[in-house]
Amino acid sequence: MVKPPRAMVTPGVIPPSPAEYAGKAGGLPPEALLRHAADYGAWCQANAAKLKALEAFFWPASKE
Repeated sequence: MVKPPRAMVTPGVIPPSPAEYAGKAGGLPPEALLRHAADYGAWCQANAAKLKALEAFFWPASKE
């Protein structure tokens, strides 16, 4: 069995928790929450792309 490239099966680094974006300030400012949401969304999209690449690697579409 052929193994897929390592980068294809390694999940990306998960973004920090929202509290880490806030720093030492009390509460969570909207900017920190939006920054976390954007980073988390990018992380999810990168992992979804890897999943699609794995699907194409193991189950290539028939070219009939």
